[in-house]
Amino acid sequence: MRFSCQPIQSVSETLQVSILMLTLVLPCLARAQVFSGSLLEAVQLTLSQEASIASGRLQMTANQGLLLSARAAFDPVWTAGISQQKTVTPVPATGGDVLDGSQLVYQAGLSQRLASGVVINPTVSVTRLHDESTNYTAPSIGNVALNVIVPLRKGSGSAVVTAPVTAASLSLDASRHSYIYIRGQAVVQTVNAYWEVVAASKTLEIALQAESRAEELLVNARKLAQADEIPKADLLKYEVRRVAQNADRLSAALQLSQALQALSAAMNAPMESLGPALHRLDAFPKAVDARLGLLDDPAGLARFLSGSTERRADLRAAEQALRAANTLADAAQRNSGSQLDLSFSVGYNGLTEGSAGASTLRALGRPAGGANIGVQLNYTLPGGDSERQGLILQRNAAAELAQTNLDALRLRASSDAMTQLEVLRAAIAQLDKASTQRRLQTTIFENEKRSYQAGLSTLLDLFTTESQLTAYQTGWVQAQRNFAQALVLFRFQTASLFVPAIGDSDIEAGALQPDSLTTLPEELHN
Repeated sequence: MRFSCQPIQSVSETLQVSILMLTLVLPCLARAQVFSGSLLEAVQLTLSQEASIASGRLQMTANQGLLLSARAAFDPVWTAGISQQKTVTPVPATGGDVLDGSQLVYQAGLSQRLASGVVINPTVSVTRLHDESTNYTAPSIGNVALNVIVPLRKGSGSAVVTAPVTAASLSLDASRHSYIYIRGQAVVQTVNAYWEVVAASKTLEIALQAESRAEELLVNARKLAQADEIPKADLLKYEVRRVAQNADRLSAALQLSQALQALSAAMNAPMESLGPALHRLDAFPKAVDARLGLLDDPAGLARFLSGSTERRADLRAAEQALRAANTLADAAQRNSGSQLDLSFSVGYNGLTEGSAGASTLRALGRPAGGANIGVQLNYTLPGGDSERQGLILQRNAAAELAQTNLDALRLRASSDAMTQLEVLRAAIAQLDKASTQRRLQTTIFENEKRSYQAGLSTLLDLFTTESQLTAYQTGWVQAQRNFAQALVLFRFQTASLFVPAIGDSDIEAGALQPDSLTTLPEELHN
């Protein structure tokens, strides 16, 4: 019995043709490509153009605006103005004469609200009067005053007055932490989708190899049938085998297309930009390069896991959101429904006379011998307290909701790291087993081919062994994918994917290193 090996085409050439056929169904391939195929570039493109990251960045900007708006209540307010009034008064005794009068006022002032709620308002004004009866000398009256308004009930105390600023600052900090977490989520989604593409690409390659083997068996079977070494009826079995492998190859190509769609969505990139980069994809991370030995240090691992919860950006964002909600709720509770303001004013008047306009401002430099002092107490009592009570209910509910969210997040976060550690250990064990199965089954298939050539085994034995080889090769690819995904998820769940400092510039840069996506964190040593 003769058994020759004459495949019609190499597997690598067939794979290239299949990938080419896959990319041809994608539109607009003439566009300039922005993705060269590496994992790091996929992540970088995600960070620059993914929609949820852009939303998180805009939320930070919005919260910065809210903080500025809240601080505006304590900005100094400068005022200045000038007014002129002319009056004409009839004189009855004269039978038609009138008195012409005029008033010219210059004024300037500053209003400054303090954190305690006290409002300081220094003012300066000059009033020039002229009429034909009593003020024919055109006197100018200058006034310098310091006015102070002290709220004794509503709007009193820094806890109430500065609550909007404090809450806005905490909300901004919370949005920064949320932005870090959103970036991490987007990175993990892209990395997982990337490894799905790599796995689908390798699965397609395995399917092509299996199809090539089926074609090889059919070619040799036809030669054997022509030489009457096997029944011609057996050729049908070889034909069915080849058709089955062809169907598996088409299914693998479809899976690759679906994986590309998922990666396109994760990166927020057009799908046509991904197809041409399929032949430049990164290889799966190797277990020997992933620093798995760090898992053998129980003490270091326990320390690392115990601190992972506190490092989580989503947990820190929830804590800041709770602090902001409690700040507003406390301020609403402390604030009064009625208003009692004590106003105090101290200053002086000056006076000059003369028709020249230049004499007007000299009134400010000629103070009277005594000071002007004024005290006023104003009390306002609303007919109902609905507005205040409604605000208290709203803010208390917001604070309770923030506490509920934080408690739920803490409960989940405490187990996420440990759960992911077990997933990682299982993925490592699965990869080791799959590697062994693939290696042994490759040897078994080669032995079975020789046995079949020598007539020592049946065609069914050969088909079964070849099917097992394909299955083990595919299982090995899936195990590599699971291991690669488990690595990045462990990084994410232990808040070690990247940990930028809290600051505008550091947030955008991010401390994401290439090996952060494919290795265990070195912090396990610490």
